Amino acid sequence: MALRIELKPFEELFISHSVITNGPSRIAFAVSGTSPLVRGRDYLRREDVDTICRELQFAIQALYLEGADGATALSKVEPLAGEILKRLPVLSPHISEVVAQVDAGDLFKALKASRTLVAREGEIHSLVSAEAL
Repeated sequence: MALRIELKPFEELFISHSVITNGPSRIAFAVSGTSPLVRGRDYLRREDVDTICRELQFAIQALYLEGADGATALSKVEPLAGEILKRLPVLSPHISEVVAQVDAGDLFKALKASRTLVAREGEIHSLVSAEAL
């Protein structure tokens, strides 16, 4: 079954090692196959990596787009996950979910779970900043 994609003007779509950039008008098309893809609005750029949880998300995104196998991905993700647990143990359930998805070889679900992790990290930083005032 094909995945229907609609791109806004100048929106990007990352497919494996390639980037499709739309022109000045909207476009709709279907993508068939198993190549990993990430919409431009969901893509985390290297220059936007400013926290350890975003570092983990960026690593998973790269592994997903490269088509890495579960064992390779796990060896790259576990050290970062361990560091996050040391710094922010409250994120343990979210880290467990990310690592479980990587271990299962489902890097797409791991990427989705890492976005939730990053959102939760942001909430924690906001609470800490508010309390410091």
